[in-house]
Amino acid sequence: MLRHVVPLVNGRMAVVSCGGIETGFDIFERLKAGADMVQIYSALIYHGPAW
Repeated sequence: MLRHVVPLVNGRMAVVSCGGIETGFDIFERLKAGADMVQIYSALIYHGPAW
């Protein structure tokens, strides 16, 4: 979905990726796909602040 949304907004608004982010690689992939920010709230809840 992220790869479809980023071209549509064309830099007019920030794109925040959320859901299914568990590793640093997940974050890297989301940013590479065009996300401006990544939401990691769920990972912090399930894995704690040491995540």
